[in-house]
Amino acid sequence: MKKIQITLLLLFTIVSILNAQVPLKANAGNDTLLCINGNNLQFSNMIGGNPTASGGKAPYKYSWEMYKKSTHKIVSYFKHIISDSTISNPLVMNLVPLQDTSNEFVFKVTIIDANDSIAIDSSNIKISINTIGDLMYGYANSDSLKIETMIEGGIPPLSYSWTPTIGLSNPYIQNPTANGKDVNVIYSLEITDAWGCKFYNPNLVTITAIKNGDLNTGFVTFKNPILNSGTMNFTSDLVGSLLRVYSIGG
Repeated sequence: MKKIQITLLLLFTIVSILNAQVPLKANAGNDTLLCINGNNLQFSNMIGGNPTASGGKAPYKYSWEMYKKSTHKIVSYFKHIISDSTISNPLVMNLVPLQDTSNEFVFKVTIIDANDSIAIDSSNIKISINTIGDLMYGYANSDSLKIETMIEGGIPPLSYSWTPTIGLSNPYIQNPTANGKDVNVIYSLEITDAWGCKFYNPNLVTITAIKNGDLNTGFVTFKNPILNSGTMNFTSDLVGSLLRVYSIGG
């Protein structure tokens, strides 16, 4: 009888251990730096842990909040820059400009499991968003064109690198002058900010020398890529000339 009682007690202990649940734990992810290219919104950034919730009893409910690190105040526009504040690993997107001069934030996640247990964790995240706006052109002389780029965001100071370098007065400044004489070239721009974020914008501007029939030598410039509509800038008279516009596919 004593042996049976010991056996039953041992089985009860084993079952109790197996049924015991690991405490609910939240993981907001590591402190990190997010570099968001405003010209390429598909490069979104995911936050949260791997996994964000563990232990406890599934299913889990998630609630994300965002605070300014400098003031510890809730960011009012948070829901506009995050894909979904109620999932485990939301995406931070560039839907509106960040409005905090420090660009340093605290992302806090609160998790509630099926037993109504609560776990909270947070991570410090720096965010740098850079966007290249409309291009403007200033004509230095009949054979050269100044490219003026409208840069928004990034953590200053910014450094610039234009490629290819052919025909440029200085490929490492924001607004170089392009020599369009006998040059047909597509320029791309890479911007690096003080935090080391790199923002690459391929095929940013095309500069083509015009020498065709009655059309005086000059330039045609346009921004790439063009979606729905775009603007071409000419330095020569188009009277009596024929203009053909093709897509990449011909």
